[in-house]
Amino acid sequence: MIPRNILILSIVISVVSHLVILSLTGLIDMRDRREKADFLSVVLNQPRDETRQAPRDALKPEALPPPLEGTPEVPEEREETVALDSKDQRYMPYLKRLRMRIEKVWAYPAKALEQNLAGTTVIRFSIDSEGALAAVQVLTSSGFDAIDEGAVSAVRDAAPYEPLPHQLSRLHILATFQYRLTE
Repeated sequence: MIPRNILILSIVISVVSHLVILSLTGLIDMRDRREKADFLSVVLNQPRDETRQAPRDALKPEALPPPLEGTPEVPEEREETVALDSKDQRYMPYLKRLRMRIEKVWAYPAKALEQNLAGTTVIRFSIDSEGALAAVQVLTSSGFDAIDEGAVSAVRDAAPYEPLPHQLSRLHILATFQYRLTE
């Protein structure tokens, strides 16, 4: 049996040597420099509408009029975009119920089945705070109208949905619909 002191000493030496190696390779910064973390963000751009005015947050603060006295402040609208299969704990229970609701009405489009069409469609749909379907848009077409329309129809037929969680004004959901024929 190994004496306890030797075992503890070997563990301490191992931990210290690993920390030194990691700091030398740059995986750990031992100088306690704190840098701003970079986050990856994806923005879905819509076609530019030249007649549309700049959004309210794009205005300079001095250009906004001061709030009137005694007027209640309008709560800021909150929107989020998530994938239908997101594992984000804030939305996972809501998205699971939503996905089950869509799956109940989702079927292989008869026209696509007759023509042996298969493909994948990615759509973006928006739900307002009350659970109403606000918008549906095909982001990536399967190349077949029947399949794309089948995905859009499934989302429309499953509406209305439950009211949104977390005081959101709108939730944008990215969903992938795969249509495959098996023999």
